[in-house]
Amino acid sequence: MALHRAVVGLDKDGVEAVGAAVVARYGSNPMEVINNIKNKIAEIAPGLPQKTLADGTVSKVTIVPFYDRTGLIKETIGTLESALSHEILIAIIVIIFLVMNLRASVLISSLLPVAVLMTFIVMKWVGVEANIVALSGIAIAIGVMVDVGIVFVENIIRHLEMPENENAKGKNLISVIYTATIEVSSAITTALGTTIVSFLPVFAMQAAEGKLFRPLAFTKTFALLASFILGIIVLPTLANLIFSIRFDKKRVSRIFNTILIAAGILFTIFWGQIPALALVLIGINNLFEYRWPENRKEMTNYINIGITLLVAVWYLTVEWLPLGAGNSNISNYLFVAILIAVILGALLLIVHFYTPILRWALRNKWTFMTLPIITILFGILAWQGVNRMFGFMPESVKKSAVWQSAEHTFPGIGKEFMPSLDEGSFLLMPTSMPHSGIEMNQQYVELLDKRLSTIPEVELAVGKWGRINSALDPAPVQMFENTINYVSEYILDEDGHRMGFKVDKEGNFMMKDGTTYNPEKDGFRKIKADELIPDKNGDNLRQWRPEIKTPDDIWDEIVKVTNIPGLTSAPKLQPIQTRLVMLSTGMRAPMGLKVYGPDLETIEKAGIELESVLKEIPSIQSSSVFYDRSVGAPYIEIKLNRKNCPLRDDCSGHSGNLAGCCWRNGFNKYC
Repeated sequence: MALHRAVVGLDKDGVEAVGAAVVARYGSNPMEVINNIKNKIAEIAPGLPQKTLADGTVSKVTIVPFYDRTGLIKETIGTLESALSHEILIAIIVIIFLVMNLRASVLISSLLPVAVLMTFIVMKWVGVEANIVALSGIAIAIGVMVDVGIVFVENIIRHLEMPENENAKGKNLISVIYTATIEVSSAITTALGTTIVSFLPVFAMQAAEGKLFRPLAFTKTFALLASFILGIIVLPTLANLIFSIRFDKKRVSRIFNTILIAAGILFTIFWGQIPALALVLIGINNLFEYRWPENRKEMTNYINIGITLLVAVWYLTVEWLPLGAGNSNISNYLFVAILIAVILGALLLIVHFYTPILRWALRNKWTFMTLPIITILFGILAWQGVNRMFGFMPESVKKSAVWQSAEHTFPGIGKEFMPSLDEGSFLLMPTSMPHSGIEMNQQYVELLDKRLSTIPEVELAVGKWGRINSALDPAPVQMFENTINYVSEYILDEDGHRMGFKVDKEGNFMMKDGTTYNPEKDGFRKIKADELIPDKNGDNLRQWRPEIKTPDDIWDEIVKVTNIPGLTSAPKLQPIQTRLVMLSTGMRAPMGLKVYGPDLETIEKAGIELESVLKEIPSIQSSSVFYDRSVGAPYIEIKLNRKNCPLRDDCSGHSGNLAGCCWRNGFNKYC
């Protein structure tokens, strides 16, 4: 094997490769940089060298990105967009159930998507990027946005239900809506104002904390302001339009409901969504309203609300799939319906029994106050831990079984700067022994990538040893960085959403070549998206083996195949997480020990002993503990004979003997 002159090597799936690293400028948009790089690669691709082999195959140099953050960015934003849609659907369900007025529910629900879109407009105008933290601010503000709509509309309905305002029309209706709006506008203004002011310290944050949390504060403020503007200006106007619509004549009502039924049928045929039939059911229900007796006329409204709830729960189920895509939509629908029924039922019980509970609490003040006091004490105990709160206790108490049990139950809440994301890739960073040479390290990285490629869930494995010609990568030749990209659990589209594929009546996936595939009957095998027939109403195909449930299971498989003699173990890390950890701690682990000693041999011995002891601690994962060896590396020590240096101008006649060798370069003399 030829000896490398460089101090870096790259390997892809066990085959030697040539690589390059691209570093974006500080403050630039990552997606824009990545897209520009892809455009440049496509531009230079036709000019890359190629060769036609003896069998006619064309061998060509290609540029293959092995770590591309595009998928991670799109999947993350797609996940958060799904969470936002879940929140909006849940809010709509709660609004419909509690308000029990279909017009009011439509009015309040329309506030949410419009306010979110207004937030995006302001984000574009101000220059706030749509990253995961910024979108989280919108998600947090959803609850307050719903409250704004509920308070305004509920007060309008309360005024309209007053006897003197019954059947209000025209200017009377406008006057009622105006009175109801200004009655609560000051309270809403104060509530939103205090919420916005409470976020002012976040805008003053600097460094990493400011970069992390300021987008959240911006988007939450934009969302609250958008909901306030809509609530105080747009909602009253829409309320006037919606509540002024009345079908006094049976003929007009019949025509409207007939149009509703026809629209539902057309939507079902052309849109392909069964829930569109809800329009048909609502139209039929309205047509038969006259059959209800006078004292039960409200049943028509309740039935319409029930139909709307069923449809909203269905869309929430399809978006959420809490039981997983492996279970049918019906199973997920029943689970979501039961869950919502339990939560809303508990809420109704609280509302129903609120008056007697309040009366008992007021009669038994001190008995009732024990509940919040105990809650506060247990909250502080869970937060700080037993040892921090009661550390002043004597050692005899701390050695007791009761103290040990309490300390185990309440250790305190740990602190972390930023939780790790599911990046869709791992970074394996083992090290070889100090005495291993370049050829041996190259063999190690090839063997690692070959073994990693045997894992079905691994899409690509690229290993690097040594350091590139950059100050950003001060890695020794004994350190490896294996970037491992694993496939998503289900096949996703470019925006990070699950793709549906056509299945037959027996649940088999239909392939483009005319065959079928059933994971349960045919066993697991890798299937690419272009081999299947896309169908937006079809089933999702799982790309992981049945025994692989989470990314942690994939990491366990990685640990099994990378247990190679001569290599240290490595902690579970991901590319972005690794950079954050190394920036905060200066090493490739969130925690470490620094060993001091009189000489290298003593430090080496103590470090190895500490490694073996730490591996035995139950709360520490043994595979993540390793000691960085520093003794044993071979070195060539050059000792110059400074006495003889001035006597010779070159090294002629001194082949193999470096001592006493000097040379000239122009007017300068080097020894």
